[in-house]
Amino acid sequence: MTSKTFCDIERALQQHLLSIEPRKLANLLSIDCSTVSRIRSGERGLKIKELVKILSMPSSVFPVGVALTPTDAMSVSKPELMALVALSKKCLNTLNIEESTL
Repeated sequence: MTSKTFCDIERALQQHLLSIEPRKLANLLSIDCSTVSRIRSGERGLKIKELVKILSMPSSVFPVGVALTPTDAMSVSKPELMALVALSKKCLNTLNIEESTL
């Protein structure tokens, strides 16, 4: 797992913002499309509440929205976690250990 540099994060967030349809952004933020255009161009900044809403929106770049984690945290995807659980159960069964005894 590698850490992202500030430029990588900025680029990823910019791609996320730009990949969301302007009309969807306008509806979510209760603003008009021209304001969305000004946000995208950098003429208008985002309010914290708006930023949080945008991060939670799905996009083609982040299909389930953007997840923020502390820098020392490690995250695994749901499929990876399910695979680990399945392997653990298989190992426990091989060793004849009941899950309920753990």
